Amino acid sequence: MNVTIDLQAKINDYLAERRSMGFKLGNMSAALANFARFAANRSH
Repeated sequence: MNVTIDLQAKINDYLAERRSMGFKLGNMSAALANFARFAANRSH
């Protein structure tokens, strides 16, 4: 599986789990998405 897709999928799962527990994530979702793009651009 593509690392970028795998990382983004894990981020999406994590955020969905946190939201289901009632957490308000604010900017966290955008920050994690930015990190996934950064990591993909760095080929990690």
